[in-house]
Amino acid sequence: MITNVSILLVSSLCIAYAGLNFYAVICANDMIFPAPPSSYLDNDHILKLKASDGESISAYFLKAKSSDRLLIYSHGNGEDIGQVRPLLQNFQDLGTSVLAYDYPSYGTSTGQGSESGTYAAIEGTYKYATETLGYSPQKITLYGRSLGSGPSTWLAEREIVAGLLRDGA
Repeated sequence: MITNVSILLVSSLCIAYAGLNFYAVICANDMIFPAPPSSYLDNDHILKLKASDGESISAYFLKAKSSDRLLIYSHGNGEDIGQVRPLLQNFQDLGTSVLAYDYPSYGTSTGQGSESGTYAAIEGTYKYATETLGYSPQKITLYGRSLGSGPSTWLAEREIVAGLLRDGA
């Protein structure tokens, strides 16, 4: 037998559930892409690339001597290219050139953090690597750490690359 208390309880749970879903839709990008304060300032070492959606994306390019291979590095959530620079230099020291970029709203990149923004950022980075730096797609390896595994995998499905490395997530 359905009572007024049962109807009230079910109605309250439905309203609470709808409210939580509404909150998640409105705040999802801020929860998923909580960009930390920039760990670096723009200088002569910071490239400004154009993402495929028109945003300005900050990037580092570390050229290894006599290397014809490139690693495009997509960092994890809650960090930017300034924080991962020591790791990037290790790759360079091992003989691999590295191009690392920030997502929209990370570091000194413009825009709002979003899934589509990460895709636009890596797409613009890949275009810069092939068209401006002149790397052959067959010599480019994508490396995605945590959150960065998403855009790296997305790009590997759409473009020619030598390989894909995922670290976490």
